[in-house]
Amino acid sequence: MKNIIVFLSRPLSNILDEGNKKLVYSLVQHLDVRGIVFTTSDFQLRIPPNITPLRLKNTTDTKKVDHSRSLKIKLKLFSHLMNLENIHTLHVLFIPTGITAVIILLLRFFKHFRLIISPHYVDAKDVQSLPLRKLYSLTNQIIVQSRRSYDILKPINGNITIIPPFMDLFSSDMPPFERKFQTKKELGIPGDFTVIFPGEYQLIQDIQQFCEMVEITLQKDAHISFVIACRLKNNSDFRIKKSIQDRLKKHSNIFFIDTTPIFEKYLSVSDVCIFPAKHMQYKFDLPLAIIEAIGYEMPIIVSDISPLNEIYQNQKDGLLAKRYSDFPQMILDLKRNEPFYQKQKSIAVSLKHFYSSLEIVHRHQTIYDQLNHHE
Repeated sequence: MKNIIVFLSRPLSNILDEGNKKLVYSLVQHLDVRGIVFTTSDFQLRIPPNITPLRLKNTTDTKKVDHSRSLKIKLKLFSHLMNLENIHTLHVLFIPTGITAVIILLLRFFKHFRLIISPHYVDAKDVQSLPLRKLYSLTNQIIVQSRRSYDILKPINGNITIIPPFMDLFSSDMPPFERKFQTKKELGIPGDFTVIFPGEYQLIQDIQQFCEMVEITLQKDAHISFVIACRLKNNSDFRIKKSIQDRLKKHSNIFFIDTTPIFEKYLSVSDVCIFPAKHMQYKFDLPLAIIEAIGYEMPIIVSDISPLNEIYQNQKDGLLAKRYSDFPQMILDLKRNEPFYQKQKSIAVSLKHFYSSLEIVHRHQTIYDQLNHHE
């Protein structure tokens, strides 16, 4: 089989518990290409017939995923790549490090494939290293998610384009009021207004400010509930979670969820999504958790930091919080002012159309077609 595209990412698993996996899975569902994607050995989700799953053993994710674990899996992926024939294009869908850059360059020397790299985050300091600059300069096409990443890599390689992430949002149907009320009852969520934070503990940084933000909101309106939906990936996450729980333990309407399977249930009954962060280092430029929330057509409030503030895609009147202390009033305004809530909801509806747009798939398809026909 000729003109094979290999999607190089963390192996897909039955529970798509990382933004990167969700993005890759969405991508392979829609593209008209012949390709190979790496999966776990027990992978059972639907893969279209034009995509071949390469099943690997011993790649099961745990709740504690550290950098050495990730490197181990990547090295295993690279070893399998050496045994593949007729690789026309390799699409790397993770952030390269100095080590992985050297390995990719060596693989390319032996296998002579065309190369696409889609780093979901770019650090200006990292790209100063010789291996990474060499890798990016020799890449046939770079795809980034934000203007910030574009500006960092553009001087290194002019073959770069911005394509925001997209998700299959069609399952994110809006539950009718009665079903939403019943689901909230099943989940034990009190109150008439639910705020969800689908972020990462590492991004909070200032635990005291985060807790004060929640406490101030509840002091002004005790009928608001908070859902803190952050995965626990390492010991640091456990410590941050415990610190927040200890600080907020007197409040009965704060819920902590750590597992992916029930995340969408909580998302479906939430009224607003917040994403406070001090930085976005080594995370998705545009977090897929927010895009999933947009899929449920709820207003979103994000910290006004780059590139997180690009989530609105030039939409006017999006809710950007310059400080943690801005979040409580924005939340209260949404709860108390129905016209204001509906206006923000309409922005979410517009963004939902954008992030689920087949135009994003088409732009990926065009890049693949151009490289496939370039012999």
